[in-house]
Amino acid sequence: MMYTLRRIAASKTNGALPAVQPFDLKAMRKVNPHELELPLHYPIADLAPSFVFYPLVIVQDGAKNFKQPVGTGAFMADKFKPGQGSLFKRNPHYWMHGLPYVDEVEIQSIPDPQARLDALVSGQVDAVEQLSYAQAKQHLAQKDIRVLVGNGPQIVPITMSADLKPFDDVRVRQAFRLIADRPALIKGAQFGFGQIGNDLAGKGLKWYASDIPQRHQDIDKAKFLLKQAGHEKLNVTLYSSTAIAGMLESATIFAQQAKKAGVNVQVNNGPPDTYFASKYLKWAFGQTNWPAIPIPNWINESLTQKAFYNETHWHEPSFDKLVLKAQGEQGEAKAKELWHEVQKTLWDKGGYLIWGFTPFLDGVSKKLNGVQPSGFFALGNFDFQHFWLS
Repeated sequence: MMYTLRRIAASKTNGALPAVQPFDLKAMRKVNPHELELPLHYPIADLAPSFVFYPLVIVQDGAKNFKQPVGTGAFMADKFKPGQGSLFKRNPHYWMHGLPYVDEVEIQSIPDPQARLDALVSGQVDAVEQLSYAQAKQHLAQKDIRVLVGNGPQIVPITMSADLKPFDDVRVRQAFRLIADRPALIKGAQFGFGQIGNDLAGKGLKWYASDIPQRHQDIDKAKFLLKQAGHEKLNVTLYSSTAIAGMLESATIFAQQAKKAGVNVQVNNGPPDTYFASKYLKWAFGQTNWPAIPIPNWINESLTQKAFYNETHWHEPSFDKLVLKAQGEQGEAKAKELWHEVQKTLWDKGGYLIWGFTPFLDGVSKKLNGVQPSGFFALGNFDFQHFWLS
């Protein structure tokens, strides 16, 4: 564990780097073979969620060569061909009695979405992840395969930078949130799949402020706020891409909706392979995506002044103090009250337009059993140990 945390902290590119920032690794020490003492730079009452961020994978002490993976999972790595696939065999020493059910799991790399689906329908494979919205809709109706719909807190929001014109005026940010017809965005961009958003991340997760009133489209109020802000005839560029399912579609639909408020939105469709590399974190108006992570983690990674991914250029010292107070509060009721205040601030003044939540859409053969939809990852959260074939 200690080696893993230090290994992550020493990297500039490790995806788990934000997760280890609260830890004082210099003062970390081994207590006994099964315990370590991990001091913090600031109080965190509930530390467990800090370890659920998926890139934070524990590796063996001293491990540097990962060509021969090891672990305590249900399957053992047997073969791996980069760009082609992997073969895993049943672990006879797995600690959960009776599991897994199958002897082998083979994972094939099929980048093309239609080729993936064809392989499933033809019986070449038993399960595929990442069906497109159109594919899921079609095959739900045809009933030739099982379509798994895992509703969860993933988001593909629109971002407005609070320090760049015209979004440095909170009235413009609020107007744009009021322009959004959220049910229409769900229907058009996601073929009706998913759930309506309320400009807050983490629906269904601990601390989510579900009692904050749902925001609805209000074109008259949006026009009023834009007029107040001196932006009656506004022209903006929305940076988008096909990098994420539904991203470009939602941008295009929002641009059409904005015309009702006198706003001209020019959608810039950027290359998917460089979308999160070129102007990301620099544009005034763009799109992003976030997986399912605990609300305190998401806020620390995207909205505090030291956030790694401050996509909305949110710099509020008083907000940072409130976040620190909330995550350090040990009393459940008081902590809930403070996290509510954090989210109400974002709902009132923030730069995220979270119009909806995106589901995981997977396809499985009717012969495959034991797989249940998950809102956190594909194919039942990759719960292969419970899969079995009839």
